[in-house]
Amino acid sequence: MDENLEKWVRNFLKSKEESIFSRFIICEMGFSGEDDKKTDEEIRRDAFLEFGKRTGHKKFAATQTMKRWFGLEGFSCPSRETLFEICFALKLTVAETERYLMQGIFEPTFQVNDYAEVFYFYGLENGKSYEEISEMISAYEEILAEYFFKDGRMADVSFSTKELKKELYLVKRCSKENFMLWMRDHARVFKGYSQTTQTYLEKLRERIYENSISDLRSTLEARLAEIGYPGWAVKHAENYKTTGDAVRVYLKILKK
Repeated sequence: MDENLEKWVRNFLKSKEESIFSRFIICEMGFSGEDDKKTDEEIRRDAFLEFGKRTGHKKFAATQTMKRWFGLEGFSCPSRETLFEICFALKLTVAETERYLMQGIFEPTFQVNDYAEVFYFYGLENGKSYEEISEMISAYEEILAEYFFKDGRMADVSFSTKELKKELYLVKRCSKENFMLWMRDHARVFKGYSQTTQTYLEKLRERIYENSISDLRSTLEARLAEIGYPGWAVKHAENYKTTGDAVRVYLKILKK
């Protein structure tokens, strides 16, 4: 497939993923999108305003970017880190946050080998603010820098994710002081974001893109054949830099 056309397809598929988040967050704000008395844009704007009320009008990003989360003036979706901040502002539970991660932005649930996400888990479980948890993370990073880093790296420790999660559920309701002690005692376990999971997701998304591109290419070739493009291309396609340019010119010719 032409490189420009493939790039367009990839961007198209990405926009679809981002538009799905807009539908998700609109429903979360209590709007089904089936109000016959309102236009689609009015529903999106009402959902955006409701989001502002529920989050105390906090600016998680530029206003234009936040509007795109709701499908206003384009589409976009928040990063994983920003989504956690949103969940704190909405005062969500751990279970609700997991749903936002998996159904909202199509990412895995809490990564318990990422110390920041363990703190987020603890904060959401205990109704703490994002700011308070950010302070705890900063304090913890000072502990790491002072006691546990050697040559810029943490020492490897054999400790499975399953075991770590099991212990986390035992201490999830303890005091801040005791939780910090537990985190300190397990400092060598945390590796940051799960690279295995991230790699798997990237490969899965790449496979989806490739399959979608293949399907679209077959459909496009069939449609072009129906309108006589192959015969025209034999004589004229070489005059154009890319296949995409040739197709666009041919379609303009047909419209005349």
